[in-house]
Amino acid sequence: MLRTLSLLMSGFFVLATFIQCADSSEDQTQNFEQERQEIVTDLENLRGDLNEQIEDLSDRVSDAGEEFGEGVEKVLDELKDDRSELEQAIDEVENASKDSWEAIKNKAKDIQNSVSNKMEKLNERLRDML
Repeated sequence: MLRTLSLLMSGFFVLATFIQCADSSEDQTQNFEQERQEIVTDLENLRGDLNEQIEDLSDRVSDAGEEFGEGVEKVLDELKDDRSELEQAIDEVENASKDSWEAIKNKAKDIQNSVSNKMEKLNERLRDML
């Protein structure tokens, strides 16, 4: 009887540990999915802002004619390169696995910060040009 009770207690302990690990794994999966979606949303919002900036600058160039010259065209090219970089980061984040998540997350955040800083600097340059 004591042996049976001991086996039952061991079984309950193993089951409880398994359930706790399963719950922990589910929490980690939910956290991963939530964090991934937040980063995708942030990158998509930044891409939207960048698209607006490209459109605005393109309109200004077409309205002003050639008076802006190559400087504005260069800025437009830089913005388009940044947009491509953001689109690639969005794809990488959306397709990230749990195993590759930390590296991809850090890279995406670096790109987000870099593009945001470039946009600020380009806005300053544009104010000087226009």
